[in-house]
Amino acid sequence: MVCVVVAVVLQAVGNGLFDGRISSTDSFLISFLAFFSAAVIFNAVGALQRRGATAAHVALGHRGRRLLVQLNVATAVTFLCFYLSLSLMPSGAASFLEAGVGPLVIFALLAIPRHTNPAWRDLPAAALVFGLACVSAWRFYQDSAPGHTSALLAGSVLALVAGTSAGCIGLISRRLGEAQVAPVTVSAHRFHLTYIIALCVLATRTDQLGSPGHIGQLWLISLLTVTIPLFVLQIGLQRSDTFRAGMVMSCLPACTYLSASALGGEFDVPTMTLMVAAVAVPALFTMCTRRSRPAA
Repeated sequence: MVCVVVAVVLQAVGNGLFDGRISSTDSFLISFLAFFSAAVIFNAVGALQRRGATAAHVALGHRGRRLLVQLNVATAVTFLCFYLSLSLMPSGAASFLEAGVGPLVIFALLAIPRHTNPAWRDLPAAALVFGLACVSAWRFYQDSAPGHTSALLAGSVLALVAGTSAGCIGLISRRLGEAQVAPVTVSAHRFHLTYIIALCVLATRTDQLGSPGHIGQLWLISLLTVTIPLFVLQIGLQRSDTFRAGMVMSCLPACTYLSASALGGEFDVPTMTLMVAAVAVPALFTMCTRRSRPAA
């Protein structure tokens, strides 16, 4: 669980740095730079591990390959739907809707299989997190210049789809851990579809990419706050209880708000109160003495 917390904090710092400072083209550029870098770096690390005399290499097998394909699709849907939602509604509102629906999705996915006996006491916590996320999203929308109702509705749907897919990522990651697929292997292969789609979008916006210095700066920040945190998160998701990890990840928008405020963004007391509540619920939940849960 420590890995999940560290990943959330690092991602929040990156989101705070990017908040209000990047265009939609920059978002796709960050996706390409971060995820293509992950593929290159972790494929190289995996190759070195396989060559090492002490490396414990486990073949993927049919199940591992199938799960990696599912993870590629879920990752692409998550990031691309989220970035599209940012063009239709305030980023804070989109972030809260995406993160807030995660625990509910994970709970539902764990409750569907007949052989799983979910702990129903998780449902109130998941519902409360989602309720706080909706209220926080509305607050962000009210504080910004309102757009058309149709755009807000479409953006909300896209953010919820992204959050649903993100919940699937948590479950798939846990199953990859059960299949003994190393986090390095997962990180080397989970982003192929995402960076290919991002590259296709960028190919239509070459005049908006900016200077080499701008691209280099985005690459460095994305490496430190996207590529590395996602690897750390992958380790945590494969080793942690899926529902508890989802609750911790729901803290990301609140941590992002704190990061953006610390970096010179606006600070609002009512919004801050909602942030504290949104962080307190998952924090109190993860502090409960729940030593064992059924495997995802």
